[in-house]
Amino acid sequence: MSILVVGGDNIEKISYELNRKGFDEINHYNGRKKGQRKFKISKKLDYVLILTDFLNHAMMENIRKRARIAEVPVLYSKRSLSSVKQTMDGLAC
Repeated sequence: MSILVVGGDNIEKISYELNRKGFDEINHYNGRKKGQRKFKISKKLDYVLILTDFLNHAMMENIRKRARIAEVPVLYSKRSLSSVKQTMDGLAC
């Protein structure tokens, strides 16, 4: 499975948890660089995970819009590992 994580600077522990849940392809955009605001969400992605405490509202709306166009489900979580685990436990992976 594949996932796009948007937000956060260092997601090593989150990536490890996502690997344990079966995600073998993990892409990450921290959303801070200007060039990262203009990206396309591939229809090949299974999920988009937004780390809400590191993104502004406009960036979140931009991601939601692009994910809706690509018909990719969006998950929301804080950057803490426990919050990400809780979000991922709700999935049928």
